[in-house]
Amino acid sequence: MSRGKRNIFLSFLLFFLCLSIFGQGETPIIKTRSFIVNLFVTASRHGRYVTNLKKDDFEVYENGIRQKILYFRNLQSIKEIPLTMVILVDTSGSVKDKLSLEIETASKFLEEILRPKKDIAAIIEFHSEVVLVQDFTNNIEKLKEGLNKLKPGGNTALYDAVYLASEEKLKGEAGRKIIVILSDGEDTCSMVSEKEAIKAAQSADVLIYGLGVRSPGIRSNFSVLEKMCKKTGGKFFKVGVSFRELRETFKEIERDIRCQYNIAYRPMNTEFNGRFRRIKIKVKRRGIKLRYREGYFEPEK
Repeated sequence: MSRGKRNIFLSFLLFFLCLSIFGQGETPIIKTRSFIVNLFVTASRHGRYVTNLKKDDFEVYENGIRQKILYFRNLQSIKEIPLTMVILVDTSGSVKDKLSLEIETASKFLEEILRPKKDIAAIIEFHSEVVLVQDFTNNIEKLKEGLNKLKPGGNTALYDAVYLASEEKLKGEAGRKIIVILSDGEDTCSMVSEKEAIKAAQSADVLIYGLGVRSPGIRSNFSVLEKMCKKTGGKFFKVGVSFRELRETFKEIERDIRCQYNIAYRPMNTEFNGRFRRIKIKVKRRGIKLRYREGYFEPEK
């Protein structure tokens, strides 16, 4: 058989093999996976927000390897990214003396931060159980009604609340995803662990802001709440039981959210097995501190 005839024969053989595998008349489908890591970064110098940084001021590293920045946005000047927020309120028995203040200040916070027809929020209370009081809405009056339904009693299922808010409510949402937690102490009765709760928040790209509300004469342990904030790129506040302190803290959370940068990249390493990847972001200007989540769990195969 000549070389020309052999090539024609091989071409026909390959054609019929494709038909036998994919079926006559069907086109083989090639599936590709595109995974983007989305980060929200806060920059500060001497306690003041730095809001004039550019894309070229940042370098992003994943497990020590520099990544190419695909998207960069200064969220102080670009307002289109929606905000999806869950307010988690500790209504265990120990909050009885301060719950009304928390409700009043949280209501004011929602009034000021939610933009009409753009942002949404939900209210969840946690005590011995985790209860969805008000599902996602941009209706401020419905959110206020939800807050006013809160009643103290029971233990403190903090880990369960963070896990369920992340996994069930925020994981499938787009844009910026925030959990704001008001609590006066540590977990006492959750079914999931601290590690599982933090992993759920990191996997859902959630930033956690924690308000550790101190009761007079009572020593509270906020170490885990502070850890959750740090590992997700949010911020922790220790707050006294006063309208002024709570109000100022909520205002600071609002400023923090408004002064972020949005950075996104496609990982160079495309071998995904559900492992944790550590993120390091550097800024070229001196004296600037950055706050962002420590890393993420890569998708499963």
